[in-house]
Amino acid sequence: MRAIRGSRLRFICLVGLGAAFFSAFDVSRVEAQESVAKKECLSQHEQSQVLKQASKLKAARESLLTCSRDVCPSFIRADCVEWLGQLDRSIPSVVPTAKVNKRDETNVRVTVDGQLAATRLDGKPIELDPGVHTFKFELSPWPPVEQQILVAEGEKNRTVSVQFGKGDDEKEPEVPMYRPFPTIDYVLAGTAIVGIGTFALFGSLGQSGKKDLQNSGCAPFCSTTDVNSKVKSKFLIGDIGLGVAVGSVVLGVILYATRPAYPIPGAEEPKKPSAVPTPPPKKTSFAVAPLRSGAFIGVQTDL
Repeated sequence: MRAIRGSRLRFICLVGLGAAFFSAFDVSRVEAQESVAKKECLSQHEQSQVLKQASKLKAARESLLTCSRDVCPSFIRADCVEWLGQLDRSIPSVVPTAKVNKRDETNVRVTVDGQLAATRLDGKPIELDPGVHTFKFELSPWPPVEQQILVAEGEKNRTVSVQFGKGDDEKEPEVPMYRPFPTIDYVLAGTAIVGIGTFALFGSLGQSGKKDLQNSGCAPFCSTTDVNSKVKSKFLIGDIGLGVAVGSVVLGVILYATRPAYPIPGAEEPKKPSAVPTPPPKKTSFAVAPLRSGAFIGVQTDL
């Protein structure tokens, strides 16, 4: 019995000593790990500032995330958390887009500075360090499109767009056009002048005839024949002349505003002299015929 008890006591002692040894070993290992973590926090704290000065903002953010952990000393963690907020506002970003024949395309592979950035466009921004970057857009069967841009610090969601195929910037060159002055407008201008002159002349004659009748003493019982021949017929012809003048002006303005445009032959080849074709001459004629109650003025032209 005594031997058994002694062996049990020795076993218990050995177990206790082993537990104490492993406990001390764990404590020392934890302390060593904490010491390494604190050294890393201090190193990343310093490294973040070096990377920031070198404009490597994305790498600086990784360092600040490391020194912002709970295992880091409080004074280091406070700096890293504050700097991390400032850095997030400084990191620029771009949004790549692509179009095919003026339509948005998403199945585009994008590389930035030779590194794969996206296998498909989804409208989400891509963060970059400040500086010059080369974008390469790839979409089969079109050839790759490269674009070099300068990204400024703090610039957010800048659009980088490319066009595959024929877009707005590749429109067919416009053919120079000319719009000749309508020949009929010269005729209408002359007709308007004649109409105004007719209005002034016969209006004056009508007023003169009216005064003659008033001075003759027959007013207001003058004969209808005298009134028609000396007053009303003159006023009627004058009114017709005024109407012709107004109509000619209106028609001339309409024809000028709606005159057709003609392409200039050979304008797409500047080296070859080109002559502006002269429109064929238009035949115009007009006539004035007296009527019983006035006068008739007619104008005929080839439009």
